[in-house]
This record gives sequence, C-alpha cells and structure tokens, in this order.
Amino acid sequence: MSKKLSAVLIILLIAGIGFAQNTVTFNINMSVQAVMGTFIPGTDSVVVRGGTAPLDWGGYDNLLVDPEGDSIYTLTLDFGVATGTVEYKYVMKPAGGSDVWESVTNRTFDLTGNPIVLDTVYFDNVSGVPVEGTVIFQVDLRVQEAVGNFFPGVDHATVRGAPAPLAWEESSAPEMQPWDTIYTASVDFNMPIGSEIQYKYHICPDSLWDNAEEYDGTWESGDNRILLYEPDETGFQIVPLRYFDDVGPEDILLQDVTTIYRVDLDPVFDAIADQGYWFADGALDTVYSVDSMYVAGGTPPLQWVWDLPIYPEELRMYDDGVDPDATADDTVYTAGILFPTGTQKRIEYKYGVNGLDTEAGFAMNHFCFLEDTGDTYLLPPMLFGSLTRDVTLIDDVAEDDVNGEPVLIGELVTVEGVVTVADEFSAPGYIQPVVNGKQTVGVAVFDYDTYKAYAKVGDHVLIVGTVAFYNGLTEIADIISYEIRDRDVAYDTIIITCADLGDTLGEDYEGRLVKILGVTTSDEFPDEGSNANITITDATGSCTMRIDKDTDIDGTTAPTGFFDVVGAVCQYDSDAPYWSGYQIMPRLLGDILVGIEEDEDYPSVYALSQNRPNPFNKTTTISYQLPKSGNVTIGIYNILGEKIATLLDGPAKAGSHNVYWNRKDNRGNMVASGIYFCKMQARTESDRLFKTTRKLVVLD
Repeated sequence: MSKKLSAVLIILLIAGIGFAQNTVTFNINMSVQAVMGTFIPGTDSVVVRGGTAPLDWGGYDNLLVDPEGDSIYTLTLDFGVATGTVEYKYVMKPAGGSDVWESVTNRTFDLTGNPIVLDTVYFDNVSGVPVEGTVIFQVDLRVQEAVGNFFPGVDHATVRGAPAPLAWEESSAPEMQPWDTIYTASVDFNMPIGSEIQYKYHICPDSLWDNAEEYDGTWESGDNRILLYEPDETGFQIVPLRYFDDVGPEDILLQDVTTIYRVDLDPVFDAIADQGYWFADGALDTVYSVDSMYVAGGTPPLQWVWDLPIYPEELRMYDDGVDPDATADDTVYTAGILFPTGTQKRIEYKYGVNGLDTEAGFAMNHFCFLEDTGDTYLLPPMLFGSLTRDVTLIDDVAEDDVNGEPVLIGELVTVEGVVTVADEFSAPGYIQPVVNGKQTVGVAVFDYDTYKAYAKVGDHVLIVGTVAFYNGLTEIADIISYEIRDRDVAYDTIIITCADLGDTLGEDYEGRLVKILGVTTSDEFPDEGSNANITITDATGSCTMRIDKDTDIDGTTAPTGFFDVVGAVCQYDSDAPYWSGYQIMPRLLGDILVGIEEDEDYPSVYALSQNRPNPFNKTTTISYQLPKSGNVTIGIYNILGEKIATLLDGPAKAGSHNVYWNRKDNRGNMVASGIYFCKMQARTESDRLFKTTRKLVVLD
C-alpha cells in the first residue's frame, strides 16, 4: 500500500471517528401511557421529531424501539457535523389513528461533538398513576362584551388546549356556558397528579362558528396558560377566575377620555442649530427643519402616520398657545386625542417630526397608562428622543466625592428604575434598579409637579432630570421627561442591620428599600400629624427610624416587643462632610411587622386569625403564627380571585406576628367597599404547603 493511500485512509478513519462521536441516544418511558390505554405496546409506535437533521418535524423515519421489553423506548442517531441546540418532541402513532404530539414545550439539548445519552423521560412528562378529576375552567367576559368583542347569546366561548379531552381545534373544544358575565366549562381528566395542562380561552363570532376553519376567531394573546392538575379530595379543581386576555375593568377606560400629549422638541432644534439636522440611531428618517409634528400609535384613534398617504389632522401637534397647548413657541408641542370608552389603558405610541419616523429606532416606542377619573387626562412631560439617551446607572448617580456630595451634581441624566416610594412621604419619593444585579443603592426623586403627581409604587419609570443634593441625600430633581414604561413591576428588599446604617456605611444603601429584622424601641410613635425620629435597636446596635406624618404610622402605638421594619434608606446630614444621618423610613403601618421575642415558646401550628376590626373602614390588623421560620405570603384578593394587595412576601420568623392593611391596592389606590379575602401560604416542616383564607369586609 502506498504512503499516499495510507494517509487518505487515516484521514477518512479520523473523519469517520469524528462523525461517530456526534451521536445522541433518545430514551422515553411509555409505561404510564400504556397503563392509561393511550399507547398499546407492539401495536402503536413512538417516534422522535425535531428541527436538526437527521430529525425532521414530520414523518416516521426516527422510530424508537423497546429492545429490553421494559417500556423504555430508545433510538441512537448520528448528527454528523451539526452543532448548536436541537429542539425535539416525541410523537405517538396509534395504529390506524392520528399522531399524538407531546403538549409540553419543545425539548432541547446541545450538541457537544461527543456521544450524548439523554435522560429517560416520560411522554408528556406524565410519570404517575392516573387520577380521575374534574377541572372547572372559568373566564369573565364582561370587558369583551363592553368593547363589542363578544355578544352574549350569539357568540361562542370555548377553552382550548391539551391534553385531551381539551383540544386546540374548535370542533373538539369544550364550549363554555354562561353564568351572568362568567363563562364556565367542566372538563373531566384522567391523568397523574401534577400533570401539566396548557390552555387558552377563545371567542368565536357566530358567523364563524362551525365552519371549516378550526382556528379562526379571537384568541387570548401571549403564551399558553399553564395549570398543574391537582384535584382536591372531592375530585374537583377550580381554575382561578380571570378576565379574557387578563384585561379587566381596571385595564380599560370606563368613559371617553381626551388625553393631552405633550413633547419638548428642544433636542431637535438644538441639533438642527448645531449640525444642521436631527437623526436618531436606528430611525428611518433625518430631519432638517421642523415643519409639522405628529403623535402616532397603534391604538385608535392613533395611527402610525408615516405609513399613511395623508397625515390625519387630528393627530397633529401644535406649539401655538391655543388650548390644549399651554404656551406658544416654548418648543413644547401638544395635542388632545379622544380615546373612547373601552380603550385599553396601556397605549404604545411615538412622536414624529414632519410626520416621519424620526424619534428613535424601529419598535423603540413609548408607553403610557391612561386614567379615567375625569374626561381629560394630562400625560407627564416627555422629551423628544428620550429613548435614545444613554441611561445612567443609579449606582453612578449615587457616586460621591470625598465631601459626600454627588460627583454628577448639576448634570442632566436619564435614569431607569422601579418606584418603591411614591407619595407616601412629605419628603422625596424613591426608585431603585428594576433588575438589581449588584446595585445596592437607589435614588431619591424630588419633584412635586411630576413625580408626586404620577408615581405609583411598582411603576417602571424612565426619568430625565438633574442630579441634585440636599443635606447629604442625592436626588433627581427638575424632571423634564417622565415615562411609565410598565406597572406592577416586582422589586426586591435587601436585609440589613442597624449597624449598616452607621456613619459612611449607610451610603451603600441610600435610596434603597431595606428590611431590618428583630428590632426593639423604647420610644413612642408621634401623635397624628407629626414627624419623629425613633431609635430602634437590634443585635448589632442602634439606628434611626424616621416616622413621616404623611404615612398612616403617626398616631399609632409603638410595638412593645421585637418587630421587623421595611423602609427606604434616607439621609439628613446638615454638615460637611456628609457621611452620617442615615435613617430607615417605613412607608406605611404594614412595613412594621410585629413579632415576639425569640426565646419565647413558638406556636405549635400555622394559623391566620380573623382580622380586627372586621368590618373596617381605614386600617385593619391581621395576625398570623408560624411554628418555624420560613417564607410566607399574605395577600388580599377581590371576589374575582384577583390579587390586589401584597402584605407579606418573604422570610418571616417563627412566632406570632401582625400585618396591616390600609385598604390600598398594590397601586396605592383605595379599594371600594365590599368583601375581600386574605390568603396566607407557608411551607411546613414536612414541605407541605399550608394555605388558609379569611373574609374581610370593607365599609365606607
């Protein structure tokens, strides 16, 4: 054999070895499906399908076999030189029947160039003994009826999904029956506890019902809803009542509202004066002069004007001093847009100079949340191009010089965060990072005209303002642009000690929402309408708790034993250098969590007591007890089963405790009189979930 031929054979051998190493062995356990009667071994087949060759999303080439007769079907495939992530699913092929796909999301694995043996899974992840039960689905269609998307007695509501007897097709989907504005469907299942049910609610106009098209009509948007099958001891499971597409009465306008849009074009005029044009990265057009101004959007009567042959006059904005524009020639352009009853409150929009898409890049749009407390709603001020400005990290805003003053003082910055304190204090509000990461600080926001008027706890906001300073406290002031990007955003609380608020140390937490555990005080709380500094003490030392007269804490009685406190870290230091005077400021009575001394006997059972007083008008006390420390959730729900207020969601010490509800929801709004429910959940020592509910009555 020649050396040349030998070299070729060696190369081929190496290549062959390389290909052989990229093999994947699939394994699936079909025993449960066999017991359930949905898969007959020896008659039915199971294949694997996917998007990377040799897998394919169709056909029956990749058939798995059961060589050991143990219900574990297996197949080894060679993926050759393929790389990356592979998506796949298992599919049953009943003899003489239609394909049955897994209803779970696509399974995945990453090719490594080495042999892979995938873990054995159960078809559809169903691994237990089937249990018979009835799931009651329910959806409230009152909003869809109000906005003309659903006509009772004419149109049809169904629940679509998988596994069977649910189905995604109209012809097999259970039709829901009316009870006032609530539509229900009872569906019988026979599958293991914990099995996943994916579903959506669907509306089909009568004109499209029972035609050849199985999927027309109106679907809920977003991902499929997911329910774990967990019938109770009576065999029933009631799905929490939801509005169709999660759009409730609070999410739509209940009356016609004229919304006043206003945007400051000062950046555009400055750019044209400086360089002869305005251009934003990613924008579709360049502006050389301001000839006209429009507001655009996708929610009628808004339209994306740059897609239209003629720009609608009703969407044009003016700076002429004529109502609703406040002042002529101040570079702030204004328009009043009438949104009709039934419009969703969350509006996506954008501004366009000369009717062109000039403000920012594609899909870089603003959001606003309309209010219907009156027939006119003035949106917060907006700076044209605010989404193209570089966002300054709150950590960078908080950076101080050697004197304790902010390095960026006097500079105009754009900051992004979630509101943790809105108008609870007579002092400033506070925001902190939306995604915390390593940022431990927040920042105060001092602006009565804008922030105090619009901020609500949980708002995700984008603010353009000036870095300011007051007695040691770094602030964002003189806001010129304020946008609410989203609402009801989750935020976290850092657990610290009293020692952490000592001189210089407290700077690391300034502006942040924190929690101090196991404190005591010998001070009295201030009389109603008064402020006070209260000394609190934990095992590490003492610090100051500031009670603000605008909260509901003043006028109440200070705890006599151990308690936990949640609050924003503020600072008041009138003398340079500014490295002292750090305080914790609770926002409401519910931020003071009363417990017992750790050396007392713990309760023997989990319990949630009836609130007192009940009925109540302003504030009520809710007591609960824990035999061991752990995570506890206590929330307030309305009669529709919707969570409207969170009183506790996090770690709690063993013992007896109190939380308080001041009749406000998570957005800071007073709730209407009526019946509400307080629900508590805690994980027990045996890792079972303790759940209980109490009924609350609110009276005016």
